[in-house]
Amino acid sequence: MPPTPRRRHALVAILIGLGILFAVTAPARAVIMTYTLTGNITGSLGANNLSNTPFTWTQTGDTIALTTDIGEPAVPALTSTIQIAALPLATPITAFFTVARDAFDAIYFHGPLGYIVFTSVELDAYDFLAIGPVSVDFFGSSAVSTDQGPFTIAGATNLVFTAAEAGATIPEPASLALFATGLFGLGLRRRRG
Repeated sequence: MPPTPRRRHALVAILIGLGILFAVTAPARAVIMTYTLTGNITGSLGANNLSNTPFTWTQTGDTIALTTDIGEPAVPALTSTIQIAALPLATPITAFFTVARDAFDAIYFHGPLGYIVFTSVELDAYDFLAIGPVSVDFFGSSAVSTDQGPFTIAGATNLVFTAAEAGATIPEPASLALFATGLFGLGLRRRRG
């Protein structure tokens, strides 16, 4: 026996209400960001000494996955690589990208052994989303563990930091539920008409 029009309207109203509730209480989308730091460094990677050597540190992260496991808001790395001229690609182990909420206006690249810190006044209100290119200064470091050995920086010049969306955004489940609810409602309406 088909549902009465009154029951159909109630069902549609409930579904639309649930869809709106999901859309309001959950983020609309996840944003995959690519964080890139380039410049020249003096330091070491494993047994290799570096002197004013070009490097690029690239990390991707999902801004919805923010964590405070390391004391500050941080984006866990989906991927993280350090490319240093004439050396194999190095992959930091368990990397995080952090923006300090303190007087330093700093960004931190973390690994299990330590971190490397860069500062810039332009990072004052930065929120993990798009920015740059921004000139940053090397502030300090401890070793960051990589698959090529410890990575340390003793000095750096010509540093530029950029953050940009890595590509397409990923709809969150609540957005998909709202979309499905809308299609369902349109389907019922067409069937009725």
